[in-house]
Amino acid sequence: MTQPKTLAGYRIAALMAVVVPSITALVSAGRWGTRNPLTFAESGLDPAMLAFLLLASALVPVAVFAARPRTACAVGLAIASVGSQVPFWAAWPGLPDGLRSAALAVTPLTVAGVAAAVHGWAPRPVSWVLRASFVVVALAVTIHILAYDPFGDPGCVRTCGNVTAPVEFALSAKVAVAIVAALTVVAAGLAALGVLRSGALGLLIGAALGALGFLSALMLIRWVSWGDAGIASWLILLVPVAPGLVAGAVCIAAFRTARSRRAVSLLVHSLSSPERSLRVAYAVPGSDRWVDAEGHESSSYGHGVVLSDESGPVMRLEPSRGTDQAELLTDLTPAAKLALRNAQLSAAASARLADLQASQRRIIATSDAERRRIERDLHDGAQQRLVSVLVQLQLVAPDVTPGDRSILAETDRRLRSVLAHLRRLDLDPFPETLTTEGLEAALEELIANSDAPVELQLLASIHSLPDEIERAIYAFVVAAVNAAQRGSSTARASLGIWEHDGAIHVRAQLEDVPELSSMSFVEAADRIGAVGGHLTFPPPSNGSSSIEAVIPCAP
Repeated sequence: MTQPKTLAGYRIAALMAVVVPSITALVSAGRWGTRNPLTFAESGLDPAMLAFLLLASALVPVAVFAARPRTACAVGLAIASVGSQVPFWAAWPGLPDGLRSAALAVTPLTVAGVAAAVHGWAPRPVSWVLRASFVVVALAVTIHILAYDPFGDPGCVRTCGNVTAPVEFALSAKVAVAIVAALTVVAAGLAALGVLRSGALGLLIGAALGALGFLSALMLIRWVSWGDAGIASWLILLVPVAPGLVAGAVCIAAFRTARSRRAVSLLVHSLSSPERSLRVAYAVPGSDRWVDAEGHESSSYGHGVVLSDESGPVMRLEPSRGTDQAELLTDLTPAAKLALRNAQLSAAASARLADLQASQRRIIATSDAERRRIERDLHDGAQQRLVSVLVQLQLVAPDVTPGDRSILAETDRRLRSVLAHLRRLDLDPFPETLTTEGLEAALEELIANSDAPVELQLLASIHSLPDEIERAIYAFVVAAVNAAQRGSSTARASLGIWEHDGAIHVRAQLEDVPELSSMSFVEAADRIGAVGGHLTFPPPSNGSSSIEAVIPCAP
């Protein structure tokens, strides 16, 4: 919960970020601006340039609200707004001359505000480098207030009053401006070093370095162009660009972080695939694999944040670039982390199921290939050798003595019997009808040749199924028919095939088959699992068993 003191600081900073540019815009466009055209060179700005400066100024209050509740970041933006906007007030003749002169002295505050805003995004203890930059900024502001004499600056078009500088006896206006410019450049250098050590987002660090370099360049140009009123006026106009750069980066970072946190919230609540703004991979326990929600292998990410618990890595998030990774998971409650843990276990189970199905497919492919190899060896090897032996027997038959002809004839008969048996031998569990005429014809042929009564009811089209699914269904029906044939004389089977919810259902109702076991359906279960299906095998009830296979229509 945000502390009341911190909340009050944020509200004051937000109010300042809104009020200061509002006053600057309203008063500059009012009657003082029209009465004093020479002191408002910006009144003749190109419309595109004017729109750009207004946008840069408007980004600061927007960024303050986007950075909530980062009070330190909001305060830094407010200080940067003061440093870039208040110098405009020096041209308002309604203010006392002393205040108008002092308004020109606050420009170095922009350096401190930019550094504080970026450092406040990822709050860390303020480093000595950043503290040193703040001290140098304070020294620059103090020297400008004490030593700057507007009448001694030929390039000053904003303060026309007679302001007595307290230490004008020691420093001239030119020397004061030179010292202030040098101190501002030193402060910007120290602030840049502090920003690099802040641990903030790369987007914010880059914007801050650009803004600090831009401010340093403006101060150096102010020093070099001493006495040029036109350049001096333009330099004051361009200062709001620096906080505008940082404010724009804050808005982008806040938007990306909010979008990624929303994607995480959706992931937690729905446990489904996240939005495209957030890529997610789940760790498979006991391995170094990462998978997506469906269990498919996930490619390695270039960047991301890993959420872990006591068991090890749980998930890896790759938010969009520019997202604050430390801020991304701050809203995850223990219940949300438990939900993500469940999602990880579900993804890991899907991955292991996919591995099992792939293993089953390899086993079946290897088994089928081995059957074909054995058949090929028998047909092309053993048969040819037997035929060769028969030919040799026929060649030696005329030279055999009458007493040995009966032995030769018996040997010839036995060889021909073995050859005929080999020719009839078929190790393929699937008939030729399944390949040539389709699954329905193969099932009808199987049922017609069964010794047990089998009834088949088709409620789905099985004419255009993939070969793997047809073989799985046929293997299941063969197992059911064989179980019925091994049963008692009254055993019978009822088979039903239908389609529901994108899957083929095959149910076998077996009656009077007392010794039915799941081992009878091992091969069928392997083939069904290999195509992504599953087999249910409830225990028999009253001599009746019901086995059902569910197979997706596409493997």
